Amino acid sequence: MFGFSIIIVLYKKHYENSLALTTILERLEEIRTAGFVPKIYVWNNSPGYTPAINHDSVVWMDGENISLPLIYNRIAEISFSEGDDLLMISDDDTD
Repeated sequence: MFGFSIIIVLYKKHYENSLALTTILERLEEIRTAGFVPKIYVWNNSPGYTPAINHDSVVWMDGENISLPLIYNRIAEISFSEGDDLLMISDDDTD
């Protein structure tokens, strides 16, 4: 299995309205069948706007409209320190 992380940043968007998140979750079994085991980090950049999603592959994090480079670098640090080989970035904080 190939370990990788995905970061999806939300801003003033309910997680159910995130095309990035819903698509990845819908295809998660196919991704796993292909030999990948993703950990999905969802960074909610507008706390209080959406409840956290309860899913075994999702790590929910809240921030107060933090800049995207800081978010990406923080998740990269976590992901690579846990042995992941790849980080996929999805900016779903604007329409």
